[in-house]
Amino acid sequence: MPVKNIIFDLGGVIIDIEPERSLNAFAPYLNGYSEQNIYQHRLFHELETGRITASDFRNQLRAALNISMDDTMIDECMFAMLGEIPEERIRLLEKMKQRYKTILLSNTNVIHYDACSRYLQKAHGTPSFDTYFHKTYYSHLVGLRKPDVRIFELVLRENALVPEETLYLDDTGEHLKSARTLGIITVKVTPENSVVNILKDY
Repeated sequence: MPVKNIIFDLGGVIIDIEPERSLNAFAPYLNGYSEQNIYQHRLFHELETGRITASDFRNQLRAALNISMDDTMIDECMFAMLGEIPEERIRLLEKMKQRYKTILLSNTNVIHYDACSRYLQKAHGTPSFDTYFHKTYYSHLVGLRKPDVRIFELVLRENALVPEETLYLDDTGEHLKSARTLGIITVKVTPENSVVNILKDY
């Protein structure tokens, strides 16, 4: 079947990200916290699924890790991983929206969402990703996050998508695997095989 729908991941596909930069930014404040990757802490999962607010997250993070960081410092560490969206990707999204039903599906949180929205307005003159897609799904608003298959089922159901007519682009193998269990076509985005390169023939 020909592809009629394209689902895009956000981080690592549309916007450049380097999680190590956030890890390095947090490192001086962790006071010997034992987990090598702070993002494995349950609070980050709860923030990404909207179970706690940004304010609760900051307060609970300070208490859980015994760190002395104000709200601004925590947010700046969170922002550190976020890069840019090259103009060619914006143009690509605009073209794809004209030819396909396009959907954004992102594991994110309110802190990153707000930062990305501000970046879009400043760099590209648009207030949100809604401009570039027919529908957007953010884990902190939906209450589910990838690789939970239920978030893919939700997207398929609400948009009446046929899995075999739907292409999903993500940079995380575990997320792609979940999508494939439903019959969705998947392609992994890598630094060597960018979303622009993958979609050049579409």
